[in-house]
Amino acid sequence: MGNFDQAIQDLAQRQAAPVAEAKKALAPIRAEAEKLLREFSEVAAKLRPGLLAAQAKLHRASAVLGCLPQPLQRHLEAAFGTGVLGGGILDGAVAGYQDLIRRIDGLTEWEVYQGIPIRLPGVLSGLRGNAGALKAVALAVEKDLENLTETLKAAALAPPPVLVVERPEPPGRVPVVSEFDLGAP
Repeated sequence: MGNFDQAIQDLAQRQAAPVAEAKKALAPIRAEAEKLLREFSEVAAKLRPGLLAAQAKLHRASAVLGCLPQPLQRHLEAAFGTGVLGGGILDGAVAGYQDLIRRIDGLTEWEVYQGIPIRLPGVLSGLRGNAGALKAVALAVEKDLENLTETLKAAALAPPPVLVVERPEPPGRVPVVSEFDLGAP
């Protein structure tokens, strides 16, 4: 039984070597992902209350106007996502950073031989712009709220709508269009 245990131990050490080397090589990537996650979380914590307030204003304005202001709605969807799954910058960025850290921590021998560690710096590169993107969305939401305020002011000053009834054409004067009339100059 001693040979079996020794063989298992030797195999485990041999398999752990490439994984340990890959994790060591990815340590700077993991550290940067943690730093970016902290920075993004700070930015998100600062901007989230304003975005939530803008979302409330969007719903209040749509109740009065009868329609959703599209630019504001699109920018808020970019921040929060749509539907139950989210998918906006606020949720997606945090999930992306956490997933990258989890993938580095849980790296397996199979993943090392598949070249996954080579791809992980590219994943981090794709995640770097999330804080800037969230700031840009928050700035766009501010501009959209200014435009919405102007729209609401104009709607408040507009005269009330007047019911207009169009007089129908008298019977007997119905215009007839045939297939031959459509192509004629």
